[in-house]
Amino acid sequence: MRTLRQLACVLALLASAGAALAQTAAQPQEKSLRRAAANLFEIGVGINDHIADRAADHALLLAQFSIVTPENCMKPAQVQAVQGKWNFTRADAFVDFAAKNGLKVVGHCLVWAKDDRTPEWFFRDAQKPAGRQLLLDRIRQHIETEVMRYRGRIAMWDVVNEALDDGAEYLRPSGWSTACGEEFIAKAFEYAHAADPKAMLIYNDYNNELPGKREKQIRLLRSLREKNVPLHAIGLQGHYEIDRVPFKDIEDTLIAMRPLGVKVVISELDIDVIPRGKWWAEGGKYREELSRLDPYPMFGIAALSRAPRSAFLS
Repeated sequence: MRTLRQLACVLALLASAGAALAQTAAQPQEKSLRRAAANLFEIGVGINDHIADRAADHALLLAQFSIVTPENCMKPAQVQAVQGKWNFTRADAFVDFAAKNGLKVVGHCLVWAKDDRTPEWFFRDAQKPAGRQLLLDRIRQHIETEVMRYRGRIAMWDVVNEALDDGAEYLRPSGWSTACGEEFIAKAFEYAHAADPKAMLIYNDYNNELPGKREKQIRLLRSLREKNVPLHAIGLQGHYEIDRVPFKDIEDTLIAMRPLGVKVVISELDIDVIPRGKWWAEGGKYREELSRLDPYPMFGIAALSRAPRSAFLS
């Protein structure tokens, strides 16, 4: 089917990327990822927040990609680590660089639904946990401030990141879900849309192409659709192993999203040559053993993470 052929094309492009990226940035490149994908989708990359200061990387970046996503500088912990103290210095430089060079920006992310990825003050009301209305007020102020600052300059936002539970629960247990249930997700999208009605708004998660989590994703989308929440796309964080890409699950997910009226973005895409699951198991006790499998020791295992981010839309 067309969706599966498109996905195969993505992986083929990435397989050939090594040769293209190995050329020196100073040499003009007749072939590039962005040109190869031109009739299919836009292709982008997650990059260091300091890209504006790294002139040596600019030629390679501009030849290969049309979309950029900052690594950290737009996340809540960087933008508003302390309540009311805003830091947009690095984000401003990132957006200015993208605009100057004709690159679209994906803002990542407005709400991260994990307590350890959110400044603690969001969840506190003096000595007690923040209640529903206080949390919603804080989400609104945070989103309005950040999105309106870049209104018209950021094409897409990852509005809510990783809210679905990996286990038996529907939503991940967090300060957000405890106080607000599903409502914090709906409100985040409503606030973002009000702040910039033209931006594409994305719900982003991992393993949501797999059957169990896909059902939760569908449940969430149906619920938000019934409330007319302005959610435009879901992001699949494609964290795969080289011989375990779940093609059938990805295609089933693309097909399942169509009746729900949302697009699908491959929001992250990395293909590990070392088994990811075992790498993280039991506190990393197998890492020395697994490192012997690394075919790129000169780069280290981290060289394989956060490969190109592509707007792969169904």
